[in-house]
Amino acid sequence: MSKLVVVIQCDIVTKRCSGYACMNTFVNRKDTFADYPPDTRFLMMTCGGCCGAGLSAKLENLAKKLKKYGDAKENVTIHFASCIVSDSYHRPPCPFRNYMAQIIERKGYPLVHGTYISRMTEEKRSRGRTMPYKKGKGLVAAALVASLCLLPGLVPAPVQAAGEALRADTRALKQADWQLARAYGRPMLDVAQGADTILGPATIPARQMVHFIRQRNPHPKLNAPLEDVVQAYYDEAGREGIRPDVALCQALKETGYFAYGGDVSPDQNNFCGLGATGNRVAGARFATPQLGVRAHIQHLLAYASTERPKTAIVDPRYELLAEKHPELYGKVDSWTGLNGRWAVPGKHYGQEILWMWTEAQTPDGTHDNLVTGFQKVFAHPDDAQAYLYRGILFFDRHDYWLAERDFRRALALDKTSPAAWYDLALTQQKRGELEASLASYDQAVACRPEYLQAWYNRGLVAMELKQDDKARQSFQEILRFSPQSADAANAMAVLYLRKGNADKAGSWLERAGQINSANPRIQANRQQFQTYLR
Repeated sequence: MSKLVVVIQCDIVTKRCSGYACMNTFVNRKDTFADYPPDTRFLMMTCGGCCGAGLSAKLENLAKKLKKYGDAKENVTIHFASCIVSDSYHRPPCPFRNYMAQIIERKGYPLVHGTYISRMTEEKRSRGRTMPYKKGKGLVAAALVASLCLLPGLVPAPVQAAGEALRADTRALKQADWQLARAYGRPMLDVAQGADTILGPATIPARQMVHFIRQRNPHPKLNAPLEDVVQAYYDEAGREGIRPDVALCQALKETGYFAYGGDVSPDQNNFCGLGATGNRVAGARFATPQLGVRAHIQHLLAYASTERPKTAIVDPRYELLAEKHPELYGKVDSWTGLNGRWAVPGKHYGQEILWMWTEAQTPDGTHDNLVTGFQKVFAHPDDAQAYLYRGILFFDRHDYWLAERDFRRALALDKTSPAAWYDLALTQQKRGELEASLASYDQAVACRPEYLQAWYNRGLVAMELKQDDKARQSFQEILRFSPQSADAANAMAVLYLRKGNADKAGSWLERAGQINSANPRIQANRQQFQTYLR
């Protein structure tokens, strides 16, 4: 067969580059393609993303295809696209190019550096605006950085060196499309009186918890079916007298709805951060999800009761708590009592678990219908929560003016209901009444200062209204109450990106990545940010 040219493009650059210039240069046999015969074939692929290690698997797949279709490896020449090897107006050369070159050489392919040569970039180089690419001796350093990217628990390379001012394309930063976590879109009920106890029966059926989790994470990272893990919580907690649904909400808080991204990894089957004390200490590991759930429930039992577990102890910290902390053993019977104890500083740790539990039992139109809502209002005409319940059902049917009427009736009965103000703000947001929505969010956080969902939505509305000071305050309040909120740190970064402030944006992106390196929005923003650095 004829020769085959394979062009490797930067995965990040392909987000905005079609590759047409490289293809056109090949078709017209210009620049680095000038000497190829007319019947040469052409193939383009990406590097697989930073740090380039994914290129190995791609080349292995290429080798299999060559063998399958009777092609010869000797026919192949690989080119690094200019976006990888050349310093340009947008960015310096790829820091992992030498590492990828080593992979290509080990696979036995010849490598050419460069494809299309931009005349404009060449002109800027001649004026000293950008530096020409030179082969250097950065192989060891690049390979070391690349290998660090592959180690579990390590975050990507910093976007900003300490004390170093960043130079960026300010106009591009302002105009780019940056990723944010979406606004919280579900109305909520208020946390019921007496809901704080650790011991007790479940309120929410297991199947409803499965539905709640799947709505927020369709692909949980678990080593067993989601239904089995949820049922394990109901079995293990039910046996020990712990409230299964709330214990499961604690697991959802600890793991980010089983998405992970912190010090603990999915393969550990550690659903509550047992032994994960920070500074990349991963904590305990359990052979099966069932044992991980059992350890979680036993640790809760150690706080809430002096009664020994009914099964063999698998919690590695149970005896430590019982023997070394008599002030805690059996003496913490409420979720808010875990504040600053289970998690440090964790000032609102228990409250956040209860808010999640309240959100899980909020009607979503799947298990309830309007008849239920009317029955509640008729039975309890003076109960603000009854109107909230029916209003949520109207909201789910997109009957926003009816939903707003019920939320206002709830406020007429209880002006201090944070959920009523929050639900009203959501409805006004849906109707495009952003100024009114912002005012209602103000009332919600005034009633409950640690209302994180209200703060986040308030921040997004303020950004839309170009009220940056209010947006900044909102995200900072979230981080004050919950310093591990990666989405709030990312939102702070986006706020500065839209203002063209590369230094502060880079600092916030770095912080967001340290909190959760697996967050796809943060990954995308960090990669895109790199493309605009000069």
